[in-house]
Amino acid sequence: MATGIDPDKLKNNLQNRLESLHNLYLSNLISKNTLSSQLLELITTKEAKTFWDSTMKQDLTARRMLAMLEHPKQWIEDSTSPEEERLDILRRD
Repeated sequence: MATGIDPDKLKNNLQNRLESLHNLYLSNLISKNTLSSQLLELITTKEAKTFWDSTMKQDLTARRMLAMLEHPKQWIEDSTSPEEERLDILRRD
């Protein structure tokens, strides 16, 4: 993790923005289409990427190894699936 990054502060900022979008949608001030586009923009911000890098990315290898150890045959099948099928696998898991 880069020095000077406070994951809690990033999380709070992102959560506040998410709550604001939620409140706007509940108040019928924005449509479902606007909400979805704003959510997409939110998760692609530099702030969201930095939060991901500082909290989740470091665990990605460990989670892959755990999945491989728990279900090796299924892991091999999933990891060698065509790209089109991976979204279905992700939803299933």
